[in-house]
Amino acid sequence: MHDTLLHYFAFTGHFDSEPQKRSWLCKVAVSKSIDRLRKKGAQPLWDESLPEATGSVNPDEAQQDVALEVERVKLALVRLAPGYRAVLSLFLFEGYDFEEIASILSLRPATIRSQYVRGRDKLKEILLSSNHFTL
Repeated sequence: MHDTLLHYFAFTGHFDSEPQKRSWLCKVAVSKSIDRLRKKGAQPLWDESLPEATGSVNPDEAQQDVALEVERVKLALVRLAPGYRAVLSLFLFEGYDFEEIASILSLRPATIRSQYVRGRDKLKEILLSSNHFTL
């Protein structure tokens, strides 16, 4: 985020609209994040493994189970290639559609859809291959 803000403050151009500025900032943030991941290598974000979610009927426990599943997905995302990780994160967690992601990453929507499908399949494979994560 720091690098994105520095890039924004150093930017000498202007934006025609607020959505254009938002799109530019997202694109820069994603690019800076991918660059940093490539530079450092994919490092695990957490060292501890998450316990398996168990079926329950208690609403509070069900909410915790959903939260654990979301964390399992986030942990599995770390094991994906940076391109797949960026597309899946923007789609699943940030709520962007394929056209918006294509704009942010300067790619065609068809390319984003292909990366999404391939990344989703690899993510499923990772989630199914391991019952817990020790990264």
